[in-house]
Amino acid sequence: MLSYVIFEIFFLLWMILTHRMEGNILEGFRSSMVMFMYSLPWVVVLFIFFPRISFEHADYGFKGEVTKRMGHDGTMYLDANALLVPSDRIVMEVGFEDKVPNASQLYFRGSILYVDKKDHWEPLPHHIKRKTKFYYPTQGKELNYKVTLYPTQKKWLYTLDMPKYAIKDSTLDRDLISTVEKNIDEPRHYTATSSLSNSYSEHLDDATYKASTTYSIKQNPQTYKEAQKIKKAYTDDKARASAVMQFFKAQALTYTLKPDALDTNHTTDSFLFNTRRGYCVHFASSFVTMARMSGLPARVVTGYKADKSESLKNYLAVKENNAHAWAELYINKSWVRYETTSTASHIDGQSLNILNSSTDKKQNPILKKINLYLIYTKYQIETWILYYSHVRQLQLLDYAKKNPSFIFGFIMSLIALIIISFIIIAYFRRPTYSSKALETLQPLLQSLAKQGYLRRKNESMHQYLLRYSIDHPENIHIQKVDTLYEQILYGNTLSKESHIALKWSIKKCLK
Repeated sequence: MLSYVIFEIFFLLWMILTHRMEGNILEGFRSSMVMFMYSLPWVVVLFIFFPRISFEHADYGFKGEVTKRMGHDGTMYLDANALLVPSDRIVMEVGFEDKVPNASQLYFRGSILYVDKKDHWEPLPHHIKRKTKFYYPTQGKELNYKVTLYPTQKKWLYTLDMPKYAIKDSTLDRDLISTVEKNIDEPRHYTATSSLSNSYSEHLDDATYKASTTYSIKQNPQTYKEAQKIKKAYTDDKARASAVMQFFKAQALTYTLKPDALDTNHTTDSFLFNTRRGYCVHFASSFVTMARMSGLPARVVTGYKADKSESLKNYLAVKENNAHAWAELYINKSWVRYETTSTASHIDGQSLNILNSSTDKKQNPILKKINLYLIYTKYQIETWILYYSHVRQLQLLDYAKKNPSFIFGFIMSLIALIIISFIIIAYFRRPTYSSKALETLQPLLQSLAKQGYLRRKNESMHQYLLRYSIDHPENIHIQKVDTLYEQILYGNTLSKESHIALKWSIKKCLK
């Protein structure tokens, strides 16, 4: 849209000037370029420093995409309704203050699930009241970042593990899940702060403890039997969690996007002892169930696990196929993240084909890099031009005050822009001539114009010079200039000597 508007303004200016110049398209283009270059430095300065009007919910005609992206809805199915969308469509774009974090830290928290409903998991029922927290004791490196979340028609805002503060106009609950009041039906831009950590401290209230330790022995008797062995063998919570991880690895589980159907009445037993095939939702569900049976409070987390290959500089694109589920276990008074799919012993070939069948995966590495640069450029334009608000302007000015080097760099860049603009202006303003002889003749024509002799419309050069020589017979060299010019132009006299003679005669005329 921005590129279109700039082109439209330039094109209309070009056509107006061409009309005023009576149809000279080339000269209209040259004049349009000169005007654009004269205005460019002023546009940059006024754009950055001109006071912004703060309309928080204003829409200046740049509508966001209304296409619905996949969004978590607070449930996780294990049967045929399991949410699996191997799509390259971007769900959100993230801009970091510094470089993109390591791949192991790119977990975007979405929803927390406690209740096992055999074929799916749900969050805590609304009637369960939990005490509100006034602080969130997260640990780890603090990181600020900006998110553009595309329409999901859901209420969840995604944040890196673990969010440190509530996002503006949203609610951050005890489980560090961010939500808004209304469904997100247009692109939403927000700033968040997280502590890059796989755990955070928490004192479990009775409702949370009960919800995170509930399980059914009848539903998964085989899993319960193995879990009891672990519970008796280890008294330390961390050792129990490691034992559950080792048990999963020993089962020779296969990660596949085309799993066999589970027995929905015994989902964990069916996955661990029969099919042994599934993807993140099956791993997370079964892991949480076995952890609970081993005496560890546990829950399922759904969100996105971003791919570091989709990052460029400080920019990260999160796509629909990055949707993920993992587990959190309550160990030593802290909720700790466990990546359950890491216990898979195999990845089947069919799943690899599905993962590689997307347009993005099939792209040539060079084309993929170019595409990523285009997406990155689009993101920067949207961030710094379309959404350059009053708040962002104040932030930029405040940053400039604290960083003299930024001011110096900005001034140098502006000077460079002015120099480049004037170089382009000089290039497009340079006169053009239909012949070398006419260019040689210019000093004489300019001298005659100063004397009041202007070339009339439809008057040939011979008629023009002849009119002057009649009025000024004392200038005997003007006739020689006329003769040489006619010979060079129409007599095919292109010798170097003829041009030298023409220049010499012009000098005599000017004297």
